[in-house]
Parts: sequence; structure tokens; C-alpha cells
Amino acid sequence: MSGDRLIKAEVSGKTYREAVLRSQASGRTIGQELDALAKEPRAAPAPGARPWSAAIATNCAAGHRHVSRLEARVCDRLAPWCASQGYVLFQQVRLPLFALAPRTNGRPLYASIDFAVLWNGKVMRLIDAKGRVSREWIRGAAALEASTGVKVEEATAETLRNATRPAILPIGAT
Repeated sequence: MSGDRLIKAEVSGKTYREAVLRSQASGRTIGQELDALAKEPRAAPAPGARPWSAAIATNCAAGHRHVSRLEARVCDRLAPWCASQGYVLFQQVRLPLFALAPRTNGRPLYASIDFAVLWNGKVMRLIDAKGRVSREWIRGAAALEASTGVKVEEATAETLRNATRPAILPIGAT
């Protein structure tokens, strides 16, 4: 089950719980059950409604499952660089946020980030693949920067086309 602990932020808690229950009954992994749930037909959206995201789940070259093609392309660029430099690349990291008042249920506030690059146990970079930016994401990124002291880099389709942007290239590369 240790390999199943990598949870995508876009998977709702209800869907994940259902996948866990199905995996316990069927003997398949949680990831396989999530893939099966994703293939099941969903209710049609309301007429004229536009979905928030048209992301298509994709595997990167290393075989990791990502919620979008953009995220997979970012992983394809970051993973070899991190390996060659001796950095550790974490995916789908939940980081706690500094809060003056906890939630009413006592749980801490957190932000989910697509990629965190660590060196000697210290967070060097936080990178999030963004096809579309929401107001909530802007607030969350600002809170995360205030909590960790590390700027959150946004990787977009444009930054992938323009390879001089630091969100995709190694630190100090031109």
C-alpha cells in the first residue's frame, strides 16, 4: 500500500474512499480502482455549463500517472535533471500552512503542490503545473510562500514552449 500513498489533489475524498473500499474487496491496487472509476460514465453536466478543466490523465516517461498532459511534461523535464544533480523530486505534496486560527474541526490548513525539489532535506523549489489559474490558487500560493519562504513557480504551457523560463529549467540555467 506504500506505493498507493501518492494521491492526486484533483481526486475527491469520496472518490478516493470508494477506490479504497473497492481495492480491499477486489485485491487490485487503489490506482487501478481510481483508473476504473475514471472510466465509468458520469452524469451529464447542466446545459451550457463549462467544465473547470479539460485535463486528460497521462503517464510521463518515467511511468508516473499525472492528472494532465501538462503535469506529465513538467515531470519529464524535472525528473532527469533532479536525478543528475542529486536532488530529490516529490510529487503531489501536501504542505501545511501557517494559520493564526485552526479550522473548527482542528485540522490544519494545507496546500497541495505538484512538485517539490529537495536537497539535503531542505525545500529548494516548489513547482505547480497550471493550465488555468483560479483566485483560490493565487491565495493559496501566496500563503504557501509565506509559510515556507520558497516562491511557488507556475509551469504553464507557455513556459514549456519558452524553455528559458526558470519554472522548467534547472536553477541557474539560461
